[in-house]
Amino acid sequence: VYDHEGKLRYIGEGKPNRPEHVNSGVSHNIKINEHFFLHGEMKVEIIKEGLSKVEALAFEKMLLNQSVGMGLWNKKDYEPFEDFTMKGFTDEEVRAYASPSDEE
Repeated sequence: VYDHEGKLRYIGEGKPNRPEHVNSGVSHNIKINEHFFLHGEMKVEIIKEGLSKVEALAFEKMLLNQSVGMGLWNKKDYEPFEDFTMKGFTDEEVRAYASPSDEE
């Protein structure tokens, strides 16, 4: 999610209606709602679709780890709260999965 100035503010997995939810004023994230009411709609960039929940959370975790210190609005430092490191996905595996392959 990018704010009205184009700054990355939130990273999270979601359902296909994530853009509408972010720009509804009823997000679970207080900062997103505050921005919506003070500055209007935000841009939502969908990076990858069709992932399983575990794949999406692993990808989210990798992106959050790469974004430490960027002033994101993800609460409690970073989400998700569950540790998915034991699910069998390394950051390298997630990067490889997310990168377009030469075979496609």
